[in-house]
Amino acid sequence: MDGALFSLLFFFFAQISAGVAPMRWPQCEWLAGVIFWVSTAGMAICVVWYAHSQGWDSMAFRMIEQRSLGTGILVLICGVGLGVLGLSIIAAGDKPKPASSNSLPRSDVFTLAPYIYSEARSIKAADGRETNLWENSFYLMVGNQSEDGKTLRKAQARIQGYDRPVLLATIKDTTANETDIRHGEWAFFMVGRLVLPKPIGMWKGNTTIEDNFLKSYENNIPMGVLTFDVWSSDTKRQYGIAHLPEHPVTWKLPIVVSADDKKSLMVVLKINFEDQKTPVTYDNDEPAHEKN
Repeated sequence: MDGALFSLLFFFFAQISAGVAPMRWPQCEWLAGVIFWVSTAGMAICVVWYAHSQGWDSMAFRMIEQRSLGTGILVLICGVGLGVLGLSIIAAGDKPKPASSNSLPRSDVFTLAPYIYSEARSIKAADGRETNLWENSFYLMVGNQSEDGKTLRKAQARIQGYDRPVLLATIKDTTANETDIRHGEWAFFMVGRLVLPKPIGMWKGNTTIEDNFLKSYENNIPMGVLTFDVWSSDTKRQYGIAHLPEHPVTWKLPIVVSADDKKSLMVVLKINFEDQKTPVTYDNDEPAHEKN
């Protein structure tokens, strides 16, 4: 009997640990999920074990009469509840965190989505070899909220480089660098890509990468050396923003959104390599503003 109750308490604390640990160590989420469900099964077995040791024929009465079994079942219910709550919090953390409406850039013409849209493609080598790497592409979503309801003509997004010339961002799934945006519609401007051993965002199939870049990724990523590749309108990598594990830096990427005969909008994005769930977000410390 004592063995069953002690085992029940052990699995209870294992469940709590599985729900809380990933908040401190996000890379252990998959292991926490395994521990949680194994602990749940273990607790159920311990309850059955204890009930059997007390006699199946009088189990219903002893659930009321014996405080120890009632306590054990209560521990089971609490453990499952806390574990599910912890894993729910973890799962919610995988979703892009929308920016507060108060922190989003303001404009009389342009509107921005509350998050940076992303798509993921699994990478294959030119010879068809699986690489276990993912190309994660990030897009700035720009909408038309003009009060007059007119179409925005020749909308563009210009990426301001650190020591590089201004680049025109590519329109999603095209080679164009400008587009017309009807009232209430959106345009997706590709900002860049980040190659990681995990996907971020909507899965969009497979892709291939040039051998010289692929060799660099396969060599650097296991060492924690990451690169955010800034894209341009000719659908090519222009330059990379690097992350070294011994010198972590959060980079800022200014982008100017414009259209014919309209005030442009300055948007500042933040690239945080330490956050591999939502590495590209708006920089709330440096809010965007209209430019004359």
